[in-house]
Amino acid sequence: MYTLLQSTGKVSMELVQAGVLVACYEHCQALHQDAWLSIGACVRMAHLMGLHTVLRNMLPKERNERNILESKRCLWWGIVVIERVINAEYKDNRLPLASEPPTAEDFLPRASSATDTYFRVKDDLLLPDDVAREFTIVGSFGAAVQATFLASCVTRHILDADRDLATREEDARKLDIALQTFVGSCIPPPGQSHGNYCGAFATRTWNSFAIYLLRHEIEVASQLGKAGDLCRSTIAMRSAIRTIICVLREGMAGMPMDLDTLSFWSHHMIYLTGLMHIKFSIRDENYISDLEAMTDYLHYFAPKYKLCST
Repeated sequence: MYTLLQSTGKVSMELVQAGVLVACYEHCQALHQDAWLSIGACVRMAHLMGLHTVLRNMLPKERNERNILESKRCLWWGIVVIERVINAEYKDNRLPLASEPPTAEDFLPRASSATDTYFRVKDDLLLPDDVAREFTIVGSFGAAVQATFLASCVTRHILDADRDLATREEDARKLDIALQTFVGSCIPPPGQSHGNYCGAFATRTWNSFAIYLLRHEIEVASQLGKAGDLCRSTIAMRSAIRTIICVLREGMAGMPMDLDTLSFWSHHMIYLTGLMHIKFSIRDENYISDLEAMTDYLHYFAPKYKLCST
């Protein structure tokens, strides 16, 4: 279908949607280069259609026009999220992104089709004094976009080498708190994990980028010979690893997450966690059993997603 639509030489919403599905399939089958090229083509077609320009547009009053604008906005956000998922797993994740990252003022996808309430990326994303949070109000799609926004913040932090040491350390502390706070708001209360929700993507984002952030902080502290910072970052890394292993064990038991309903992009994080577990975790009595739990998890999904067997 995608090839057929391409052969018409016309760019359309349907063509872009088909391209996103193709890119998702290629990603799940560990066809990294193909997925990278497919999602890049989707970005360029979306640019031609102006989908990236509707993120701050107020919705028209007429219902049909409002639904059309919402469809364009959702398609663009889907491209942004999927491109970053593919980029994070690619063998060289320093490759440039074709789509622009979310900004704080952009409108999120509608939280519910039953309401016309719209939130911006910055809404419900403040850092409270107490990191305990209520379940997110922006919906699963909106939370996925917010997770992408936080991921972009972490990437900018790591690549920006122009700040002084004190500023960089303070920014790293705030980012770590933001990631921890965010994931807590995206995991539903016990007994309410049925259906679609954003815990999987939030957990994946927090885990992947917390590990990304902490690994960077460990490298910086080691280079500067700062033993205190090195120790603190290593402890934080171990805490992140323990948290994700705990969620994994509970999920395999059916609570609070039904693993078979999770998005495909959430599974490969266990592979990343396993690598960091081998490198940083203490060789205590739980070390082998934790490693075996992650191996069993990947074996479970390997027949369905080749990505889980890489």
